[in-house]
Amino acid sequence: MPQIQGSYAESGATQYVTPSAGAVETKVVKAAPGKVFSLMVVNVKASTIYLNVFDAATVTGTTLVVPPVKVPAGDFVNITFDGGWTFATGLSIASSSTQSTYTATTTADLLLAVLYK
Repeated sequence: MPQIQGSYAESGATQYVTPSAGAVETKVVKAAPGKVFSLMVVNVKASTIYLNVFDAATVTGTTLVVPPVKVPAGDFVNITFDGGWTFATGLSIASSSTQSTYTATTTADLLLAVLYK
């Protein structure tokens, strides 16, 4: 998994990268207020998933803050929040098998790199 580079790396931001032990289906990146600068997500599953980003300290499925992002099988997406995006409660990420509502996937399918404060 590549490291996130750029000016935010020098501004005291923290980088979370999925451990080499494997992919995840959900991740609470930060269970407190903060700011996210970028996300890189790799779908290691054999089917399309939808990335969900929540302003929540847990993955609830009810506090979606950006529209679900389609990530085709074996592909990746980079999302950059120009100037950072402030989250009031927490930063949680999950994969969904459906686009219109959050439907938790049942297998570990995400590799993540997140730059946040």
